[in-house]
Amino acid sequence: MHKFLVGVALGALIFGIVVHAGRAQVATTNVRANEIRQGDILNMDVSVDRAPNFDGTLSVRVSPEGDNDPLTLSCNLSKDATTCQMGNRIPLEAKVGKWTIRKITFQTLAQAPEKELAKSGDLSFRVVSHGDVILPNSATVSGIK
Repeated sequence: MHKFLVGVALGALIFGIVVHAGRAQVATTNVRANEIRQGDILNMDVSVDRAPNFDGTLSVRVSPEGDNDPLTLSCNLSKDATTCQMGNRIPLEAKVGKWTIRKITFQTLAQAPEKELAKSGDLSFRVVSHGDVILPNSATVSGIK
């Protein structure tokens, strides 16, 4: 009976920690540029309304209007921190036009369920054409020893 009560208490404690860890409710984004060229890196700062008490990963999913294939940006958000910087390269063949932040989530490194956060701040940006792509045609190898 003693082991059962200890197990119930331990389970309640772990559940309470997971619930408490997932309390960050609102994430605010700040996209560093309003226009991003295809092939360039999209950088943004993300802050949460309150710091988690566990280390975790903050993820932002962005996609162009009418497209369901999101690009994910992520950063590590340390316990007791409220901001992090993230970036990811926009593909060369990315759809030009308006892109929107679709979802922001936080997940502890202890693999608690992913928690979707409310969004505020800069929630859209424009992807513009990169122009002509110039790539090398040949390579020369030398200096082999």
